[in-house]
Amino acid sequence: MKITKDIKLCISIIVTGRCNCSCEYCHFYASHPRSEYNRDIDLNLFERYMDYINYLQTITKNISIRFSGGEPLFMGDYLWKLTNECYNKTGIKPYIMTNGKLLCKDTAQLAKKNNVRAFVVSIENPFEKIKGTEETSITLKKIEDCKDIDIPILFGMMIIKNECYKDIYKIANYFYEKVNMIPPMCEVNYLPYKSATSKELKDLYENVKRMVCKYNGLCDISLFPYVIPEYYSNNLQNFEYLTEFPIDDKHNMLKLKNDELVLKTEEQINKSYTRFECKNKKCDWHDECKYIKWVWNMETPLISKDKKNDDYCKLKKTLSSAFYDALCGDDKDGL
Repeated sequence: MKITKDIKLCISIIVTGRCNCSCEYCHFYASHPRSEYNRDIDLNLFERYMDYINYLQTITKNISIRFSGGEPLFMGDYLWKLTNECYNKTGIKPYIMTNGKLLCKDTAQLAKKNNVRAFVVSIENPFEKIKGTEETSITLKKIEDCKDIDIPILFGMMIIKNECYKDIYKIANYFYEKVNMIPPMCEVNYLPYKSATSKELKDLYENVKRMVCKYNGLCDISLFPYVIPEYYSNNLQNFEYLTEFPIDDKHNMLKLKNDELVLKTEEQINKSYTRFECKNKKCDWHDECKYIKWVWNMETPLISKDKKNDDYCKLKKTLSSAFYDALCGDDKDGL
């Protein structure tokens, strides 16, 4: 992939390694020990990121910036220094990924004042207690308390375990009845990943189909972007590539020139979205599988790359068929 004027980029800057949650599925702490990353990003590195983003804007104007962590709201006033620096240097207002624990009216007002575009709040399955996370009802109450502040508060990705595929339709109903929105949903795909059973895949198909039948046209339906990015709401106009700027200078940005960094960014994106050479060209969804996210090639002590690739195919067929049958099927449930 080459960065051109038509490429849509989301740049995720890890601004802190500190957090007030200990979510059992956390990607960040799977590879960043808390004791070593109990700190915020260095200002010199952050300013270099801003310079580089300015350079990227000479190539494409389709750039969004998000601040992630850790928990950015844990940073206090330093966070607002960075949000203002970002806007003043690049003209782009960042949005903030947060677990919502520190979200309140005062925080929302500060964010609006300090050039924050939106909050994206992590939200949990209301029918399952996830160790180390905030309860869904508490998070929803905090979002409700901030509704009078003129700053968008959106849902982040909800992690759905295999055994909870049977609850997807119920989860959708729960959120739509309360807030007229449905959170994006995503499978567990990182280190805790495990293969879905045939029963769980059947539950996935039936629940996604029912959900799409009921809510298509009423609200965004953003499901499993690591498997079916072509259906994800952010990608409807143009596929959005996500690239991460780490809390440490792992990419040697302080030393390299901007044109060298473009090549490194392209390299990182190509590693993240890898070419998938599926041999089954008769599959109905073959043409939609040209690229897959890197997690489907990640081996663990419990699962091989080949097995995970095979699981990806099963999930792809299940989810794509559920969408197709809901939207285009000729049975009584199709729209």
